[in-house]
Amino acid sequence: MKSTAILILEKSSDDCPLINFLNKNRDKFKRIITVEIGKTEAIPFPKEKQTSKFLSIKVPYPQLITDTNILSKKGLKEYANRVLDILEIESIINNSDPLSFFFYNFSSFYLVAAIRARTVSKIITYVDTFQWEDEEIYGDYIANKDYLKNSLMNNYDHLKSPIEQDMMNSSDLILCCNGDVHSTIKKLYGDFLINYLDPLESTTCSITSMTTPQNVLKKTLGFDSNEKIILFNTTGTGETEIILFLESLLMLHNQKKSFKALITGYFNIDHLGDEFYCLINKILFTGRISRERTLELASLADVYVSLARKEIKNNDLWEIARLAVPIIATQHSVPQSLLEKTTLIQLLRPLFTDENVCFEIDLLNQYISETISAKRSTETIDRDTPVEKVNVFNVDSYFDLNFIN
Repeated sequence: MKSTAILILEKSSDDCPLINFLNKNRDKFKRIITVEIGKTEAIPFPKEKQTSKFLSIKVPYPQLITDTNILSKKGLKEYANRVLDILEIESIINNSDPLSFFFYNFSSFYLVAAIRARTVSKIITYVDTFQWEDEEIYGDYIANKDYLKNSLMNNYDHLKSPIEQDMMNSSDLILCCNGDVHSTIKKLYGDFLINYLDPLESTTCSITSMTTPQNVLKKTLGFDSNEKIILFNTTGTGETEIILFLESLLMLHNQKKSFKALITGYFNIDHLGDEFYCLINKILFTGRISRERTLELASLADVYVSLARKEIKNNDLWEIARLAVPIIATQHSVPQSLLEKTTLIQLLRPLFTDENVCFEIDLLNQYISETISAKRSTETIDRDTPVEKVNVFNVDSYFDLNFIN
C-alpha cells in the first residue's frame, strides 16, 4: 500500500532537498502534500500544478503571532492540534491511508506529539544543520566544528540541544546528506536508524545531462573561448572574504591573465570601489540563481571558489566535484567526507584575522592563478557513499517493511 507523504515546512522552504526528493519519487507515493506553517518564502508545488497527487496547504500562525518560538508549551500544543484539525478537514489525514510525515531539520517538531496521538504514521526527519552552528547561541562555529572533529574529545554536552535530542528520539528514521552529519549525530546523541539521502535524488538537476561541450557553452553565453572562467559563490561568505576575492581578481588582472569571474548569490555593489573599476568588464553578476543554473555554470568553470565560513549544505560541492571542477575553499566549508574522495580541492585557512589577510590573499591568488593555467583535470568521483551501517534511503524497501497491506 502506497503511503501519503506529508512534508512539513516552516519559515523558508528555499532549496529544501526533500522537495526535490519527493518529486523525483512521486510515483512511489499515493499523494504528496506540503504543509506550509506560517509564512514561507516559496511554494514547492505552484497552484497551477496542484492536483490530487500534489497539493500545497498553507496553515497560518495564530492571530498576532509571527513565530511559534514565542508560544508557551500549552500554546504550542493547542496550535499543533489546530494544524492537525485543518489536515483532517482537508481530508489529508484519515484512518485508512498510511501516512509519512517528513520534517526538515528541527522546525515544526512540536507537531510530533499531536501526530503520534491522532494518527498511525511514520516520522522521517532530514538533517543537514545543527543548532550548535548558530554562533549567536553556541559561540564560534569554527571552534565548535574543530572540537567535534578532535578524536581526543569525548564530552560534547555543551553542543547538545534538548530539541534535537527529542527529535532524534521521536523520529522513526533520520535522513542525512553525508557521513559528516551522521558522525555528528552519533557523537552528540548516540545511535539511531539513519539512512543516507542520495544527493542525485535531492537536487533539481541531473549532472549526466550536462553534456554541452565547454567551448560551445562559453560561446552561447558570450564568453571568449580563451578566457578562463572563475565561478565564485557568495553564499555564507562574509564581506571581508568578498573583498579579498575581488583583490585577488585585481592581482590576476595586473598579471595580464585572461579571465571572466562569475559571481553568484547576493552581492553588495558598494563593494566595488574605484580601485576595482578596471574589472568592470571582467565580472558578471548573476544574483541568486537556482542550483541547476549554478551547476550548469560550474560545468564550464575552470575553477570554483568558495570562501564560505561554514559548510555548504545540500551537497553543492559534491555535485561540482563530480564535474571534475577544481575547487578552492576555506577549510571549514568542505565536508571531510568529500576531502577523502578527491584531490581537486585546495584549502585556505579562515580569512578572519587581520594578521592572516596578506598571507591568505597571496595564497588565494596563487591557487587561482595556478589552477586556471593548468590543464583541466579529468578526475571524477563516485557519489558520497554511506558510512558503515548506513543505507541509502530506498522508498520502496522502507515502506514495504513498515506499511503492510
